Amino acid sequence: MSARARHPNPVVNLDRTQHRWAWSREEQAQRLSSLSYDEILRTKVAFGTGPGLIGRLRQLKEELGLTGIAAELNPGGLLSFSQEMRSLEILTKQVMPAFK
Repeated sequence: MSARARHPNPVVNLDRTQHRWAWSREEQAQRLSSLSYDEILRTKVAFGTGPGLIGRLRQLKEELGLTGIAAELNPGGLLSFSQEMRSLEILTKQVMPAFK
């Protein structure tokens, strides 16, 4: 089963290295390529329902001191337009208001 099939809801990249250290793209690609799928799910992304995302992002905000996120709604281009819009709606109507 593909990662997309297992996690069809919004995927949010939580790579805190983008704003804390100046890594070259090559160095970052090498670091990321050495991570297992489970490590990526545990440390780099958040996905799921609105309430699940809120909980996960609050947890990561406390643990990592996150001040923002980058949302990738359709990584790999595997979602339909309607699925992508559903993900955007979850983020804008459920998740974002919880952090205002």
